[in-house]
Amino acid sequence: MKNKCVTCGHIGELGSISNLKDDTTFIVKQWYKDNKGMIHTLLICSECGTFHDSKLSIFGMIIKKPYKTIGYMTKKDVSEHINMITSKKDINYVDDDVLKEVGINRKIMLFMEEKEIIYTSLPYDVVDGI
Repeated sequence: MKNKCVTCGHIGELGSISNLKDDTTFIVKQWYKDNKGMIHTLLICSECGTFHDSKLSIFGMIIKKPYKTIGYMTKKDVSEHINMITSKKDINYVDDDVLKEVGINRKIMLFMEEKEIIYTSLPYDVVDGI
């Protein structure tokens, strides 16, 4: 299924971090549950690094566009958020607590670094334990 990035306009295929294909452009992950009990989905554009805050769209499923973007954070927003959290915690690397606050896991962060979407200094002793 395809999605369109609200920032760069790229249209590409959806895929989970555990089921990546060569044509996967958007990483899909359950993100958080809001105060109404609705589960939000995170779609990350691997072209520009934008985080799309999305909800399932019943109508969209009919036309093969299952998610509706209701908000987004650009790569710059994500980097600033990570930097703010690490400076608050007085650490100079991205640990699992920081990733949890951002709402992503280490595999997604590693994927983003590999694709050169976002840069962090990950502690290698922790990375090896994935």
